[in-house]
Amino acid sequence: MLKLRSIFVTSLLTGLVVTSNFGCGGGGTSTDVAIDKPTDTKTDVTPDVPKDTGGTGGATTDAKDALDAVDAIDVPKDTVDATDATDVPKDATDAGEVSDAGDAKDATDASDAEVTTPVCTSPCTIGAHQCGTGGGVQTCATNASGCAVFGAEVACGTHQACSAGVCGCVAPTDTGCTAAGAFCGSDGSLKTCALDGSCKFVSASAACAGNQTCTGTTPGSGACTCNNACALGTGVTTATICSADNSSTETCSKDTNGCNVISAVVACPGVQTCVGAACVCPAVATTPAVGLGCAGANTPNACAGDSVLECSQDQASQCYVWHVKIDCTQADSTLTPPRPAGLTCGKGTSGTGAAACQCNANATHTVFVDPVSGSDSLNTSFFPTGVSDPPACRFKSLRQGLGTAGVTTVHGVHEGANVTPVVFSFDTTFPLVVPDGVTLMSDDNTPADYIISVTSGGIGIQLGKNSMVQGFEVRTDGLTNIATSINGTGATLDTVNIVKGSSTPTTGVSISGATLNPTLNSVTVNGAAGAGIDVLASSVTITGTSSVSNSGTGIHISEGTVDATGFVANLNGTGVKVESSTTAVFKAHGGTFSNSTGVGISVATGKFFADQGATIKDNTGDGVDGTSGAQVDLSGAVVTGNAFGVFSSGNGSVTIEGGSDISSNHSDGVVGGDSTLAISGGTTINKNGGNGVKLNGATTTISGVTVDGNTFNGIDVNSPGGVSIVIGKAGSGTFLTNNTLAGLLIEKTLQTVN
Repeated sequence: MLKLRSIFVTSLLTGLVVTSNFGCGGGGTSTDVAIDKPTDTKTDVTPDVPKDTGGTGGATTDAKDALDAVDAIDVPKDTVDATDATDVPKDATDAGEVSDAGDAKDATDASDAEVTTPVCTSPCTIGAHQCGTGGGVQTCATNASGCAVFGAEVACGTHQACSAGVCGCVAPTDTGCTAAGAFCGSDGSLKTCALDGSCKFVSASAACAGNQTCTGTTPGSGACTCNNACALGTGVTTATICSADNSSTETCSKDTNGCNVISAVVACPGVQTCVGAACVCPAVATTPAVGLGCAGANTPNACAGDSVLECSQDQASQCYVWHVKIDCTQADSTLTPPRPAGLTCGKGTSGTGAAACQCNANATHTVFVDPVSGSDSLNTSFFPTGVSDPPACRFKSLRQGLGTAGVTTVHGVHEGANVTPVVFSFDTTFPLVVPDGVTLMSDDNTPADYIISVTSGGIGIQLGKNSMVQGFEVRTDGLTNIATSINGTGATLDTVNIVKGSSTPTTGVSISGATLNPTLNSVTVNGAAGAGIDVLASSVTITGTSSVSNSGTGIHISEGTVDATGFVANLNGTGVKVESSTTAVFKAHGGTFSNSTGVGISVATGKFFADQGATIKDNTGDGVDGTSGAQVDLSGAVVTGNAFGVFSSGNGSVTIEGGSDISSNHSDGVVGGDSTLAISGGTTINKNGGNGVKLNGATTTISGVTVDGNTFNGIDVNSPGGVSIVIGKAGSGTFLTNNTLAGLLIEKTLQTVN
């Protein structure tokens, strides 16, 4: 039966044709309905054909509707047939029409029977693949209903797995499986890599036997090889050997796999070692060392670094070996004398004595001398070398230190408590010679703390070329001549006190030689019977706080030049004596020359220069006494409190200038005898106990001078006729004021004063 959907009724009735059909021998009539397909974009080129009217036997045989047979527009059965609007419902007349006897059914029913088209679900693309639930591959194809569906699973290979619809090789269980063959796996076992087609897989795995190790990580190279713990010769299956460290004997043999293994280990006793598969005593060593063999019980002790070794028997092995007898770095107060710490082992100064603890060798050019803790090589078993530590290794006497070969510095020292001042009294032979280029110095540069006691001889200390003595007190305790003698060029005394002890030296410092040119810095001399500093022929530089006191003469210069800055001469017989030669010169830059029992400055033949406030005061005799052609030049000097201030005679010359002050002397301020006298430059001559200036024959020029407040005359001229005297040139500013008697007194009538 054909069904018509109501929505298409109007259109489907268009072109309806109704015809009469006659069957042969059929008495009844039936009307068939031929329904054109709805109008579409194509023109129906096949006309509707009426139902066949022919029939035999009086029966109407309905073949397929001629329309359906040839209608090119009829739609074949497909998925839209279920609702195709062209399907014609049963002819309305068929419901009650009596069919011909031959019409078994409506001709349209024969071919347009009702068909139900299936609906496809989960469609896939023909030829697509996916992994099935069983791990195989499924392929999309059309089934009997015409739907695209995934078919049955096709299993992957043994060593394959499905991924993204494709069967691929499973990765081997060990990354070393890269080709066919045996290899060592990451776990150390021997594995076999096999191929299944193109897939690689580990087909076997086994651990190596005991005493074996798998070697060869590349497939085809793997094998279990022996870990041979020892070596055996060809054909040898067992042997006794020495251990790797030679401390024992052991048996080397083969196990069931043919690998060499160690067993039956026997330790060597005591100090024995394994040699040639047997335990033996150490061989006698050429150079002794702890643990090495020695000859026997009568072997002499030996040195090894800081230790004294003795040859003694090892009880466990009965072998004779070297053992430490004394560790020289450790102190031992039970010995006599006590052994200090910090020693080393030696064989005396000759290197041939018995091994014993002694002082370390001195690798420097400095030696230390300690009169309290030190010792000399003749007085100790420690063989001192002059090193600083331990103190017992210092020398005891300065002579020992100064006599050390190659020495450049001798360092007097002591750190002990309550021992200052330290007296170096172990030197009994003098002079104590300081060699060329050597410095003798104290530890703290404080002379009062380090005293050199000179107990005998004619000279205490003698300095060589470019040598130095620094920071000592030189005390005469038996010496009667020269405390310190400088005999070498360029020598230096620095911060040195020379003092009278139990004996009185003739001279504190003696300098002889024309070209020595020494330097005295902060040198003090106290108590010399003669000159504190005696310059026989040289140029001498005196600096710092140098001084001479309580001596016969502070400085005596018979030849040479002394250039002194800040020098002090006090309480001497004569402060400074320059005599004997025109080349004897003393230059005082500042400084004080005072309290002498005689003259402050005595110049005979030589020269004396004073400037920068040099002060000559309070001497019992004259402040400055120039005789016998002496040359005196005072510039900015102070002369006060003396008997006469400046006294000149004997064809010498005196120049006073630069604001010098000649004041408050007990008698005349300036006395000019048969000499040349020039006073100028703002000099003041004031308040002297006699005349300000007394002229007894001196050729005199006085200009720019103030002569004031003297007890007698300002200027007393008592020179014979013919002597030139010029006083107060025009514009010179010369003043003669407030003198008790005359400002200018001319005693002789034949004298002309300009």
